[in-house]
Amino acid sequence: MDEKISSLFYFLPAILTRTIEFEEQVGYANGARITDENHAVNVVDIPVMNDRNVYDLKFYQEEGMEYLQAGGWTYIDEGAVKPIYAGVSSIVTIPSSDNARWFKIGEKVAGRTMAVHLPPDGVIVFGGEAGDIIRIAFHPKLL
Repeated sequence: MDEKISSLFYFLPAILTRTIEFEEQVGYANGARITDENHAVNVVDIPVMNDRNVYDLKFYQEEGMEYLQAGGWTYIDEGAVKPIYAGVSSIVTIPSSDNARWFKIGEKVAGRTMAVHLPPDGVIVFGGEAGDIIRIAFHPKLL
């Protein structure tokens, strides 16, 4: 959620996704010990690896949405991404938190043409079902 829209990580979607595996019977999630309903703390220390692949997990609610903070990044479940507005026109504003805004293209808008007016520092990324990048559009002032 909080990766800058101009980040090159969007070309490598595997970096921007996390799969959390719970081991409820032993109280762990991705190798982190579950301490309460919203936290899991890393218990592994691998000096040679500089701890690059281990991280704490923190789940929290904000404006009715559940988020995950892990490894310095913020995530949201794909099921929480809402369809883009299917009406005649709409305006979407990036919140002051600088988090990206994500939308699904539902059946009601599939095949329609979309005109996007970007601010001078704006970027829009269109991705496919498999997380692949279909198109990236920059405001001309960024080029």
